[in-house]
Amino acid sequence: MLRSGDLPWPDRTAAQAADGTRLAPPARRVPSRHGAPAFVAAIGQAVSVLHACTLKVDLRIPDSHSLKAKRAVVKHLVEGARSRFHVSAAEVGAQDKWQRCELGFAAVSGTPAQVTEMLDSVERFIWSEPQVDVVSSERAWIEADA
Repeated sequence: MLRSGDLPWPDRTAAQAADGTRLAPPARRVPSRHGAPAFVAAIGQAVSVLHACTLKVDLRIPDSHSLKAKRAVVKHLVEGARSRFHVSAAEVGAQDKWQRCELGFAAVSGTPAQVTEMLDSVERFIWSEPQVDVVSSERAWIEADA
């Protein structure tokens, strides 16, 4: 059982729901290096930090003359990124156009440097594919409401 002095949040009293279960304190935003937001959630005495970023890549597939040909290229890129770099990946736009493609990737880690490194690797992998031309790419750090 938790004592009031063991709790990590400022009021040092156990937050109780109507049914008697303990409630966790809300996540709070903390400063971080690399310009990425960091969120800290207190659970007992343990503290964890979450850094998440997305990468959206707009591609042109000039040699594709059907949705079937496009699907083969997209599948190679998505499955390759998932297996090599352990990121989430999906086709997120231009799904009905046979020479355009928008891919989305997401990475989560304990440090912003590791997230940046993972997405840099994914971006290099996409740029190295000879079957596609990269039209644009953009990154966005994910912020949770605190």
